[in-house]
Amino acid sequence: MKTIGVIGLGSIGLRHAKNLIAMGHKVIGYDPDPSAQHELLIAGGELSEAIYPCGMGVEAVVIASPTSEHYNNIYQCLSRNFPAIFVEKPFIHSKHNISEAENWLALARKRGQVVMTGHNLRFHPLVIKAKRWMFKCHEPTRAKFVVAQRSTKPAYFRDGVTLNWAIHEIDLALYLLGPAKVTAAHGTNIVINATLEHDNGCITTIYADYITDPEVREFHIGSDDSGFKANLVSPAETWDEVYKREMEWFLDSIDKDTVSGTPYYGASGYEGLEAVKIALDIQKLAGL
Repeated sequence: MKTIGVIGLGSIGLRHAKNLIAMGHKVIGYDPDPSAQHELLIAGGELSEAIYPCGMGVEAVVIASPTSEHYNNIYQCLSRNFPAIFVEKPFIHSKHNISEAENWLALARKRGQVVMTGHNLRFHPLVIKAKRWMFKCHEPTRAKFVVAQRSTKPAYFRDGVTLNWAIHEIDLALYLLGPAKVTAAHGTNIVINATLEHDNGCITTIYADYITDPEVREFHIGSDDSGFKANLVSPAETWDEVYKREMEWFLDSIDKDTVSGTPYYGASGYEGLEAVKIALDIQKLAGL
């Protein structure tokens, strides 16, 4: 059993907290919202009066606070020497903080601190199959990723569709197809189209919106003689397993440098930062 701190008890933070409790771990959570505090207590967790639960035997911290707070939360957790930190996507949200974040990650690596980013699509069963397909040395020349879901939530519009939803598809593109640069982008904070060119020559298009109903979440990777297509709109049970598998990976990574024997890999802090760089380049090219 481990003791895990959870900063932010919104929908994602509470999901992680409840999963951790169900997995047999002790959870100490922080959120200023009394209703969120009550829900954690009902689930069997404990509350921290301080945002950073130092001196409480915490072995890892989950950062699930609003996006604008990630930068400071990461810095504070690393400087307080928490052994492991899980940061919900996006890792950070501003280009002005990128160089500092890179320095923090380099220091964390020297100290042996684990830093992971919450790009949970990597743990979806169909993405695992796609990764296996890529392991067979296929050389795709084109790919398309789509995430289109109607939303009217103020927080989603605040972050914009690129940093909020499309960043998952950006991470998948980098995870499955390798490093890339943005070559074109247009749209708004509600609808975005972008084109990436990968180092291996593959051309990827990414589309995201807040207006489509019913939702669409899919990707297609192909070449002249083969292809892989996946529809990621899945029942709630599948997503429960995705989140659990993601947290299991994080906890396993605390005890060893790499987690072998699995067909999936969690996103490191560095990889989370690379996805942010691409997202910010998309916004810049789109004039946002």
